[in-house]
Amino acid sequence: GLDILDDDVSVFSTDTATLITSTVILDSIQSSGTGRALAGVLKDQQIGTIESKAYFQIGLGNEMRSIVGAEFDSLVLYLSYNYYFGDTTKLQKLRIRRLRGKLALPEDQSAFYTSSSLPAINENLATLSFFPRPNTLKPLRMRLPDALGRDILQLAENESDTIKNTDDFEQYLRGFLLEAEAGTESILGFQTSVDTTNNQGIFMRLFY
Repeated sequence: GLDILDDDVSVFSTDTATLITSTVILDSIQSSGTGRALAGVLKDQQIGTIESKAYFQIGLGNEMRSIVGAEFDSLVLYLSYNYYFGDTTKLQKLRIRRLRGKLALPEDQSAFYTSSSLPAINENLATLSFFPRPNTLKPLRMRLPDALGRDILQLAENESDTIKNTDDFEQYLRGFLLEAEAGTESILGFQTSVDTTNNQGIFMRLFY
């Protein structure tokens, strides 16, 4: 800025500091208990491919009453999303798989992290292809296998303890893995807090 001054100003400068920079890969951050489950794939020109998978468990919710003689219709998983990152003009492909074991924290940890993973059964429980519309607040609907729905309905007809006790139900259903298939180019954030009245959150509904 000295060129804008008319007076002769004496300025002396010296460099006594050296700046050292480096790039550090962050090992992991806590990913559980955030109120949002992320799933998808994103390809970034600067840092490469980012992949996010969501592990979750369906709770028992309201106790199912005896429904003897009911005729099964369908079992549907609702997934409402309110966050996105990436190209939502491309077709999004999601799939659901069942976990091999119960969704539980390791003994030496109090949370799940971005480096955490759990084994899942290879067979797809359900798949869905769609164009994301994050601002519509319309939930996704994934129809689960009829065999699973009929089994749950049969447990209700038999008034089994499995659908009366939360621990028993979680041991029966265990947990799910939600992940993206090849070709997906965005990551969606699914709301974990449940409001079944407005079809918001991640929950399962049995139609009969």
